[in-house]
Amino acid sequence: MKSIKSKIQFSMLSVVLVGSILIGVITAILNARGIDETMTKTLGPATQMAADAVEWRMNNYWTALQEAAASDIFRESEPTASELVPVRDDIASRNGFLYTGKMAADGSSSTGYNYAEEDYFKQCKETMKPYISDIMNDGEQMIFLLEVPIITDGRFDGIVYGGIDADFLSDIVVNLAMGNDGVAYVLDNKGNVIGHRERSVVEEGSNMIEAAKTDSSVADVAAVNPFPVP
Repeated sequence: MKSIKSKIQFSMLSVVLVGSILIGVITAILNARGIDETMTKTLGPATQMAADAVEWRMNNYWTALQEAAASDIFRESEPTASELVPVRDDIASRNGFLYTGKMAADGSSSTGYNYAEEDYFKQCKETMKPYISDIMNDGEQMIFLLEVPIITDGRFDGIVYGGIDADFLSDIVVNLAMGNDGVAYVLDNKGNVIGHRERSVVEEGSNMIEAAKTDSSVADVAAVNPFPVP
């Protein structure tokens, strides 16, 4: 089996997560003089440190879910089975998840709801590969939902999932800046801000690339954002 690390490649503060989600980081230096050599030399080590922090966290999450998906109790238990509850709670507490659970092959889950029609369930089922959702509100907070398929004899047999607090990305970049005008933030593959020192920016779903199409005042900021990844 390939290592989790080999599936997740990082460049600077860019994190390619298994599935269709790209989490990229860009440091926007809002300075009319541009980015000089000193800034570039300073930003390199800073962004690499942040990339290492993200890589370490994500590797731990994926490893925990992969191990759970390979365990007999997750393979054999119904999503709402009482014997699964302490196992789920233990995985969550030891690995920093808000919660973990199982979805059966038909979409029924540990929460009692059926998620068969949700895009994140469909993507994991169709590809039979680990998948991370877009940032979303679970009713209480902004999260990412990580999913690892349970595969039995080559057949999709359900999903082990874990919810993680989306704020962990903001926590990593909160102190990553340059001078008084520098700001570091995290983008998804559509250009939406999913990590920022101002949490409200994430909650509002800020997207400077889209905003610049109708508002020329943010064109300079949008220009330093990478183009959306298909």
